[in-house]
Amino acid sequence: MPAHPPKAPDLALALALALAAAFAPTANCQNRATGQEPRGGRPDPDRTTPNQSNAAWIERLGASPSAGKRAAVAELAAAIRSATASVTILEDLLRHDDPQVVRGGLAVARTLGPLGKPLQPLVLQGLQQAPSWATRAAAARALAAMGAGDDASRAALLHELCTSDVPRLRGDCARALAELFDDFENLVLAKVGAGTFTQNEWAIDALRRRGQQAVPTLIRAVVAEQPGRRTSTRKVVASTALARIGWRAVDALERAGLSKLAERALRTGPLVNLAFADQYECKPVELRPAVDGLPEIAWETSSGHGGGIRLWRASEGPRGFRVRMLTLAKAAVAGQPKAEVHELTIPRRRARALTRQLGVLPQLELRPRPEHDEQSAGWSSNNFYAGVRCRVGDEVVLAAAFAGYSQANNIAERFPAEAATYALRQACDGDWTSRPATAADHSFLTNRPPLPAEVPKWFARRLERLTAALPPKSPATGNGR
Repeated sequence: MPAHPPKAPDLALALALALAAAFAPTANCQNRATGQEPRGGRPDPDRTTPNQSNAAWIERLGASPSAGKRAAVAELAAAIRSATASVTILEDLLRHDDPQVVRGGLAVARTLGPLGKPLQPLVLQGLQQAPSWATRAAAARALAAMGAGDDASRAALLHELCTSDVPRLRGDCARALAELFDDFENLVLAKVGAGTFTQNEWAIDALRRRGQQAVPTLIRAVVAEQPGRRTSTRKVVASTALARIGWRAVDALERAGLSKLAERALRTGPLVNLAFADQYECKPVELRPAVDGLPEIAWETSSGHGGGIRLWRASEGPRGFRVRMLTLAKAAVAGQPKAEVHELTIPRRRARALTRQLGVLPQLELRPRPEHDEQSAGWSSNNFYAGVRCRVGDEVVLAAAFAGYSQANNIAERFPAEAATYALRQACDGDWTSRPATAADHSFLTNRPPLPAEVPKWFARRLERLTAALPPKSPATGNGR
């Protein structure tokens, strides 16, 4: 408290100064408008963007609805490509405190592809330092898209692949490494040999997911070791990955003289993609010789969720093994569903290898692994129907069907049909062509194969809907042919 109260003129002056200060813009307010640092060099705690034009992008990229964020990513990428916005905008987004904004910036960088290469140091920093695994995964995808195939990116991606306990992050890093480096399999096997992987199972999974592309390198790793020597971890990993790749590796394994490993692949591969199958294995059995000749295959698949339905037919054609699929078109006109037919031709060698796997499935018997926990239980909301019939000449080598939910206690029931549809999906890899369905395509429905199970009611209703979506049959022929 002052010793003497101020005189009246001094009081008036003090009041005027206070009012002026109250209504004048502060330095921080001016800096938020201009995008400049506040005087004195200290950062403004309320400032989120370096300039006013970035504020809208930050708001949109940090929003929760994914559709709005996808639109913002596409628009900003288009603006940068057309030079109406600078790629340096992304530097501020990638340095933002909000991880949603950072992931939005990484999505833009990924969309830009090689044009976003100047951002590589910041993207690499996100892969190495971001607290969120989702941000690190987004950084891995961006590095792959921009073509960041240098030593620093390789080291960072390998580090996450070897040490992260998040499967999705490991998967993104493995895909990025495979896109950026031709020697992906050798990189992984080298880390296995060096003992860098926290769990060798992670290396096996990464190699297995490469599929047929990994087979030549993995076979070389297996045969490189001299017989009689102690089996190395590298060979164990390569052999296990080959077995899990399954039927797609069998021909190459047999040509390399690895017939025992080929049989193991026919027994192991079918289980890999099945839910809750990790605690089961197939009993070792002497497999019957493969049936000679190309098959005729009919199969049907549908998920209980949504309204999709697919009817497939496959047989030998003039240029290879011809696969056709009848389905409802995704786009409906005026609410009326339309049917489409998609076609693909695959090599005959692939069809023979597939037939061998389909013929093995009825011979396999599941048993719990020694470490199986009988008290464990699992269930899924995956309600599906799958039916498969494979015939070679007069012999039916497989007829299987299942309808229901994927559960831990029904794997033996669903194993033949579900494993068959996974193998068929793997075989149907190629360039599909599409056309509107014609009246002749009623044959998909009139010649449906006999299967050992009734279809669920919801599948029967979809068959009716699919029939109604086809053009009418020709009265003269009954099927439009």
